Amino acid sequence: MQTQIRCTFRIRGALSCHWSEWFCGLSICNNTSEGISELCGTLPDYAMVYGILDRMRDLGLELLSVNCSATEPVPYPSTRESLSFDQGKEMPKDNPQDRQNYHPSYQLKNR
Repeated sequence: MQTQIRCTFRIRGALSCHWSEWFCGLSICNNTSEGISELCGTLPDYAMVYGILDRMRDLGLELLSVNCSATEPVPYPSTRESLSFDQGKEMPKDNPQDRQNYHPSYQLKNR
């Protein structure tokens, strides 16, 4: 049996839903009134949680909070493929509008 991790990551700014696949299928919800995005979902282990945090750091996202809790144990999947982090997956195409939404220093430099 494997215990999965239910996680919610909160970041400053709006993050387009097309980033969901790159963040291991986490759901992305934007709260435009507060200027915050939430990435929510279930991850197979804490190594994947740290992988998500690395990706956020690499993109320069401002992380506000992380909440994780273990879920009920589930049977191991029959194939390792279902747990892959797919390091070779290409990042979504850069969209300057996305950068303006979630990276305040970009707005200051490009006025």
